[in-house]
Amino acid sequence: MDIGTLRHIIAAAQAIKEAAENVEQNQKDCEEMGVYVALLTTQLERLENNGPLMMDMDPAVSPAVAALDEILPEAQELVKECQVKRNIIHLLCTAGTLSKKLRRMNKRIVDRTMFLMCAMIGRQECQRPTQEVNQLT
Repeated sequence: MDIGTLRHIIAAAQAIKEAAENVEQNQKDCEEMGVYVALLTTQLERLENNGPLMMDMDPAVSPAVAALDEILPEAQELVKECQVKRNIIHLLCTAGTLSKKLRRMNKRIVDRTMFLMCAMIGRQECQRPTQEVNQLT
């Protein structure tokens, strides 16, 4: 995992958040995704700005970030589907199915964000004793 990949993931998350603000259908599900992705972006930016944690990308953090990289393009496509204006008949036929897909994606985003946060906290806790010893000497 390198800084370029992390920046790519942050950009994808921000694009989803922006797209979720301008949808024609399934507004609630898309707004919810926008909130989740905003929370995710905060954590990713924290990771990007934390040099030692980023440079020593540990085996728990890297897969958590990679898992997000796998699902964000799919999330972006789902939100884009909600931006398309459709006639009322088509909307009635597709809104329920799309809503289910959005809710499942929202859950996947939340789950992976939690994995990332746990990995980041674990990494910080592992570094803490070393930092405290270094400060004492």
